[in-house]
Amino acid sequence: MHLQQDTWCSKEFSSVKLGDKRLNRRLLKVASDLLNSPTEPINAICTSWHEAKAAYRLFDNGKLQEATLLQVHQAETVKRLEKSDEIVFAIQDTTVLNYTHHPKKKGINKMSRTPGFEKPTTGCFLHNTLLMTESGIPLGLLDQKIFQHDTEEKTNHKHRPITEKQSFRWIEALRTTRSLCPQKTVITLGDRESDIFELFVEAEKSEAKVLIRATKDRILIQDGLEHQTLWTHMRKTSLEGIQTIPLPARHNQPERLVNLEVRYAEVTLKPPQRYPGAKETRLLPVKMQAIWLYEPNSPSDTEPLEWMLLTNMPVSSIEDAIKVGKWYRLRWQIECYHRILKSGCKIEECRLETYERLKKFVRLKSIIAFRLLWLTAINRIQPEISSSQILEDHEWKALCCHITKTRQPPSKPPSVKEAIRMIAKLGGFLGRKSDKEPGMTTIWRGWEKLALIADFWLSIYNEATYG
Repeated sequence: MHLQQDTWCSKEFSSVKLGDKRLNRRLLKVASDLLNSPTEPINAICTSWHEAKAAYRLFDNGKLQEATLLQVHQAETVKRLEKSDEIVFAIQDTTVLNYTHHPKKKGINKMSRTPGFEKPTTGCFLHNTLLMTESGIPLGLLDQKIFQHDTEEKTNHKHRPITEKQSFRWIEALRTTRSLCPQKTVITLGDRESDIFELFVEAEKSEAKVLIRATKDRILIQDGLEHQTLWTHMRKTSLEGIQTIPLPARHNQPERLVNLEVRYAEVTLKPPQRYPGAKETRLLPVKMQAIWLYEPNSPSDTEPLEWMLLTNMPVSSIEDAIKVGKWYRLRWQIECYHRILKSGCKIEECRLETYERLKKFVRLKSIIAFRLLWLTAINRIQPEISSSQILEDHEWKALCCHITKTRQPPSKPPSVKEAIRMIAKLGGFLGRKSDKEPGMTTIWRGWEKLALIADFWLSIYNEATYG
């Protein structure tokens, strides 16, 4: 006999209504099993062929819709947002899911329209909007779009309006953010792919705050006339200060301190040229604040660090400019999220045969990946709170007993920092004095082992109680 556990999955999916109580229970069971064993495929998390068939049928059942999963998670995300008193950011980014190595999948299109390849890459794209506090605590997904290239040839994209282009997803996600969070100020963050003039227009029209890394050297307007380009103008802007930031190791380059020159100025962006068929309405100039952070004296073997940032928020001092740069660095968290989704949740190894089933699986795994990202973040942001905030009662007791090799658990739960380090040790973290805090990889590996240990501990506890 097993006690019914009030798990994170049961809370996150509590409002799911699939029209069948058995189907609701099956969803909770599959979600919980996937969370406890994020790197394992569906058949490996099941204890029998009967259970595996039930899990496969879940993703084939028309009552389970990907939109339903997103709506349930969105509602819980908004609840977490309403409890937060921090500045909150909606970080948008697109990642690629490659399924070329699964040629039997039905409904998966080519990822490139370029002809001439005998074995073209096939897969789909995932555009996520991750909600995160200023301190770095993820709150959940506000929006997610799963899409792929059309098989039919269309008119040249330069002749189509923005609403018919795939880049419209950035604007749609901004609108979703505004509709779900009407009473909260949420700042949208985007990388260079989001440098879309129509996005700036949408933000101005809806009074939404955005912070975008520029990629286009846009023409500026001054006194009603064309002035010069963005980069040229910012190079002539006076140096306001120097900001020193630590840059983590990347691209085979060691960790180092970077001294960034900080310049900022208000600019007016000239609307880009559009073909007649690509203009739904006349585009007018847009005023933005430009912040240029540039490393002038980088080491000879490294590429200088540079961010040209555009925002519609006021920037009137060096402190404002540095703060905006700090905010933009939060964008890296969505890259960490995608790494968990691909490497920790093995999303590209899914063997479901059709695109429609795959989308439901991706949606469910995306919610689970958020939970794993949250576990990593909470250890960094709030290490001293009780681990009862992240673990069930039987989980922290089993963890402590296993690590300390004792039968009697402590009288109170350890701190989050202590618990996460113990979980990471299960995943290969050595915990030496010179080691930094455990990373995502050792945490999700340890999380899988903890699930087995906790289940065994619970079965022994129940046997002792009811046997």
